[in-house]
Amino acid sequence: MPLSDPKIKSSSKHTDNFCSFLSPQAPTLPPPPSPAPSSTSSTIPPPSKLSPTTSTPPSPPSNPSAPVPSLSQSRYLKACIDEAMRISPGVPGLLPREVQPPGLSINNIHIPTGTDVGVPHYAIHHNEAYYPDSWSYRPERWIVDATTGVSEEDVVRAQSAFCPFSIGPRGCVGKALAMKEIMVVVGRLVWGV
Repeated sequence: MPLSDPKIKSSSKHTDNFCSFLSPQAPTLPPPPSPAPSSTSSTIPPPSKLSPTTSTPPSPPSNPSAPVPSLSQSRYLKACIDEAMRISPGVPGLLPREVQPPGLSINNIHIPTGTDVGVPHYAIHHNEAYYPDSWSYRPERWIVDATTGVSEEDVVRAQSAFCPFSIGPRGCVGKALAMKEIMVVVGRLVWGV
């Protein structure tokens, strides 16, 4: 199918849909750090340098030139974003694909060459085989942790069906930029970084 085919529509509302879902979840996130007084000369880093995984300023580093964690290193923030995009995908419908020769058989039903087929992301992201308790917002499902009962196998299974930006050659070319944008927006919204 050519890229100019009118049957293929793209959505530029990934961030809008994500933020509309995250809004009701925001009160459950840790509170933002308190700003450090600007009039004192302190060894505690300013709020813009705080780790997004903590809600209080860290102890002064023994080495002042030590690197400070960045938003991209916050596993829980990434898990929250992935879970929000899983529950409320940015693409509202299915992304059609054309059946190639010699045709396709799904559940013993033959689909002829040239037919458009697809599965909505919403249906995939709410499939209990990949996401147990799929109607619940549980960012923990994206992080391997014995205390929460999430194994590496669980995370791999969840990631194998995760496709908020589509996959393959027709996947979103702006995925990396969109993820950075979302990380910055949520980081500023929640932690003021």
